Amino acid sequence: MVTLQRRFAYRYKSRNGAKDHYKYIITIPEEIVNELKWEEGDTLQPRVQDNTFVLELVVDTSRMEKTRSKK
Repeated sequence: MVTLQRRFAYRYKSRNGAKDHYKYIITIPEEIVNELKWEEGDTLQPRVQDNTFVLELVVDTSRMEKTRSKK
């Protein structure tokens, strides 16, 4: 199970007064991260499709180079 958390990030002034800005955090279980073969530092691209949150790995050339150098 995954829970959505909201964290206060900062407050800024606008024409209509001060506004709070929040960041949302989702913790992904380690088993899922391992199954997807994601690594710490990977860049992920979020999007909404058919009212569903989709999170995809962005192919990063530096990661591809790292994989090639291990062979």
